[in-house]
Amino acid sequence: KGEIVFLGISIDKKKDVEKWKKEVKDKGLKGVQVIADRTDELSFGKDFKVSTIPRFILIDKEGKIIESHAQSPSQPNMKPYLEKLLAAK
Repeated sequence: KGEIVFLGISIDKKKDVEKWKKEVKDKGLKGVQVIADRTDELSFGKDFKVSTIPRFILIDKEGKIIESHAQSPSQPNMKPYLEKLLAAK
């Protein structure tokens, strides 16, 4: 049976790591939460062409992008969509 992992990636500056940790705790964010350093030379957002947030990307277990502009997981039609993807694997 398939598995879904929700990964939250915050694109912030190194100096804001403690602020980010507090927000994750205070908001009770679920899933896997990580922070990507935002610099002019290297940025997760730049590499993946993320120009607006939040941004939802579906990636399969092989690392291939299934959907680069997915709907929010909280949208009612996402559960059946994700179940269909899992059943196809």
